[in-house]
Amino acid sequence: MSDDTRHDRDERPSPGQYEPPPWEEYRQLRQAIHEYIDHDPDDPEWEDIWRALAAIMSAYQRQQFLQAFGLDEPAEVASIRRLITGGDECPHSPESDAERPHQSPHEPPASDNATLWLDDGDPALFSMHVFPDTLGRLRHDHQQVGETPTHGTWPEIFEFATEQDLEVSVLPTSW
Repeated sequence: MSDDTRHDRDERPSPGQYEPPPWEEYRQLRQAIHEYIDHDPDDPEWEDIWRALAAIMSAYQRQQFLQAFGLDEPAEVASIRRLITGGDECPHSPESDAERPHQSPHEPPASDNATLWLDDGDPALFSMHVFPDTLGRLRHDHQQVGETPTHGTWPEIFEFATEQDLEVSVLPTSW
């Protein structure tokens, strides 16, 4: 890139607010969102518009996720051991992982809100919903002074995947 190109790029104006075409459905949705933001819910947890939108969109996003990966249903137990070994069930619990270090583990680091997905009844994909505080911690040595070491950070997830010969993908949205 030449200096002239960089200068031209820097002189461009910032984009304005995006406004889609004035469809009636869009106007209705915008009005409903404004009404929701302005209302006073009985349960204060539902004041957050993002929580409400997530609840509304979750079934749609889940279906899109299943279709995109060709999955059928979730397993009853989110055991990553089944994915690693291809087994029909996981015979141990997370507590017994320490007792059997030679066996595949029951769960990876940061596996809160995990799901083992099946395709034709066979383990096909293990998904985890990571939280923003986990995303923010890229390395253990970036902790605050006096803070207890954390677990389940990105390096641990990738190290675990490498050890178990698993692929890691990060999707921008969750179902």
